[in-house]
Amino acid sequence: MTIIIIGATYGTLIAGLDVTEVVQNIVNTGNDDILVTNDTMGGDPEFGVKKVFGVLYKLPDGSILARGCLEGQTVDLFH
Repeated sequence: MTIIIIGATYGTLIAGLDVTEVVQNIVNTGNDDILVTNDTMGGDPEFGVKKVFGVLYKLPDGSILARGCLEGQTVDLFH
């Protein structure tokens, strides 16, 4: 099963990162559970401020979904 990440972002209203490639690499290993931390997202776009994560992706059946969460949470792309 291949999940295609259309776009993913991590950050605050002031600073953010395009983490599309990072998230695609995670799901390419077969993991559809994304732990959202500065480490897994590849950096801290604004030190000391709680970040948010958003992802738009396509499932193998063609469905396009969006998910989001706060820093420190896990997003399950199949539920």
